[in-house]
Amino acid sequence: MNNSIDELILQADSAMSGLGHAASTTMQYRWAWSQYARFCSEQAVTTFTDEVVASYLQFVATQFRDGHMKEWKRKLLRKAALVLEEVARTGSYRWALSSPTHCP
Repeated sequence: MNNSIDELILQADSAMSGLGHAASTTMQYRWAWSQYARFCSEQAVTTFTDEVVASYLQFVATQFRDGHMKEWKRKLLRKAALVLEEVARTGSYRWALSSPTHCP
């Protein structure tokens, strides 16, 4: 994986556009990806890697555990990061249930 964060988000958005999601779902994923981009910016990360995803998922889990976010938001942020991971790995995205093994 050697994708810039911004390029990968655009690829993921494009990959999800043909899945027939409601506009509100698309907006939620765009918001979640902006949160991932903000996290990366704060960490001075510009390239998408598995290690950064793991760090982000741990951050999200900690924020949830410490009461700083609701369960729905944790799930959305986690799923959005996993979408980015799949798009980075395969160049596409297939809507499916996420594996709980990705939960820190």
